[in-house]
Amino acid sequence: MQGQIQPQTPGAQPVYVGIDVCKDHLDIHLHPLGHGLRLANDRDGVSRLKRLLARHDVARVVLEPTASYHRLVHRSLAQAGWPVAVVNPLRARLFAEVLGSRAKTDRVDAKMLAILGATLAPRPRRRRPKRSRNCGSWCMRAPPRPRSAPRSPTG
Repeated sequence: MQGQIQPQTPGAQPVYVGIDVCKDHLDIHLHPLGHGLRLANDRDGVSRLKRLLARHDVARVVLEPTASYHRLVHRSLAQAGWPVAVVNPLRARLFAEVLGSRAKTDRVDAKMLAILGATLAPRPRRRRPKRSRNCGSWCMRAPPRPRSAPRSPTG
């Protein structure tokens, strides 16, 4: 962890957390505190993140879906009771461009996600039921519509 982040006092300002998810690590930014850090994207790293977030008045956690690498942190934080919004990566990129950020680094992305959370207040995403989480993306597709019988030219 980069430096010590001091616990907030009761009644402190709300904190918006941006998380840029990669296969091996999580880049985290706390807005408006301006603190950033990098943790491993594994159970130990997520546990450390939860201990960090417990020290702050977290209003919203914002992250982008990254293949399946975001699922551990999303599931763990949502189960712990933090509001987690999963935003479309294109929406996040366009938001960063509007703010004038052209840099595309993990730390900058985490910062932009935190600012997006404070500015646009994306709705927290509810977790899918366990049954549909386990079956993959094919469960999320609508069933095929039955084809109607072909019409005869006379009828």
